[in-house]
Amino acid sequence: MHVVLWTAAGQRYATPTEQILEVIPPVDARSVPESPAWVRGLINYRGRLIPLLDVPGLLGHDDWVLRMASRIIVVTTEAGKKDGSRL
Repeated sequence: MHVVLWTAAGQRYATPTEQILEVIPPVDARSVPESPAWVRGLINYRGRLIPLLDVPGLLGHDDWVLRMASRIIVVTTEAGKKDGSRL
């Protein structure tokens, strides 16, 4: 199994490459009213709006900082696998 290693809130994580569609640089997100703070908004990914999640925020940390090396990992979900859409 191949994985992509990444860090959030000082912790290392691994995501299987089979679940990764693409790794992209940061983009502006459209805010989503009344969403949790860890939902940064929606981004346009190849013509589809997908949610952008702040993983450190989801884990209870508020020290998320956008850096030059920051990247967005676009992953497929279980729901996407079932309907064949890959997202």
